[in-house]
Amino acid sequence: MSRKIVNIIIVETSQIIYEGIFSILTKTGQPFNILMADNLSELQQLNLRAKADIVFINPVLLQNLTKDFQSLRKELDNTRWIGIVYTFIDQQLLSMFDGVIHINDSPNKLNKAIQEQLSQAEHKNNN
Repeated sequence: MSRKIVNIIIVETSQIIYEGIFSILTKTGQPFNILMADNLSELQQLNLRAKADIVFINPVLLQNLTKDFQSLRKELDNTRWIGIVYTFIDQQLLSMFDGVIHINDSPNKLNKAIQEQLSQAEHKNNN
């Protein structure tokens, strides 16, 4: 991974899920700036301060808000989106994400997902 500070926003209502992801990320040694939001509105407010490189978001929070989410994705076109899945989620909704992690994935898989998204973002920015 690169050594630049990576801004991550975790959009999740569960403090336990947030703390777990936070803990795994901080153990990597990568310099992350990690913030938490409970919903899309909070995400937008946080993103004004700390332009997110990656957003982890619970797809359940997007139920009935897919148009808002698609609009936000267009607005934040340099941000990579990773769904946090721990229940059945419609495949059409999951297809809106750049990547997906499952609650029972290993820390190694989470780290690989981040590396993949950062690589893809760098590749996109270089083209």
